[in-house]
Amino acid sequence: LAEAGIDALSTVKPRAAAARGRRLNTHVDPIDWKGGKRFLGEAAALDQALRHLEARLDPAFAGDPLEPTGILTHHLVQDAACWAFLARLQGEIAAHPAARFVDLEEGLRP
Repeated sequence: LAEAGIDALSTVKPRAAAARGRRLNTHVDPIDWKGGKRFLGEAAALDQALRHLEARLDPAFAGDPLEPTGILTHHLVQDAACWAFLARLQGEIAAHPAARFVDLEEGLRP
């Protein structure tokens, strides 16, 4: 990837530990693409996040347990409910003592 001038790649699944430093994936996609391109709903979006967080704690997890949980945003199609959910989620994450936001460089660090 680096030889092609690409610093990082993002897909929608947990990255393999061997891919650390080259991939920073997303695990939450809050848009219901097949249901009218609107917010998937709070329960479904939180379920996606919790599945990734819980998987990272499983000793049998095949992915990278250090990968941050990525939230994919689609600002051109997000409806008011999605924006409101993301604002609430951001506030909850910022206020939680065991959670924090990481920047791109930290997320890619091997």
